[in-house]
Amino acid sequence: MAPVWMLATFGALYNLWAIADSSVYSTALADVVPANRLGAAYSVRSAMGFGAGAISPWVFGLALDWGQVHFSLPGNAWILAWSTVGLGALLGPLMILRFEKLTKVEGPAR
Repeated sequence: MAPVWMLATFGALYNLWAIADSSVYSTALADVVPANRLGAAYSVRSAMGFGAGAISPWVFGLALDWGQVHFSLPGNAWILAWSTVGLGALLGPLMILRFEKLTKVEGPAR
């Protein structure tokens, strides 16, 4: 088990890195969304982000519990639970591809 100071340091760095890409997404959104829809676009983006952050621990726990009941080896339940995190992460590139298609069809917003 890691010392508390190491865990706290890692957690702080992780959170800094996680919010560092937020400005990139905000800028990209501002570049393609019409000015009269930008507030709505930001609110949808925030709601989706917070929603994913709220539901992901529940999905992880559900997968872990389900895996412990249905798999004979306890370690396999953890594989299933962590796989839900990977599946969620795969949605990112799919959304970027969808976003790219939308920007090519509609063209620049300004």
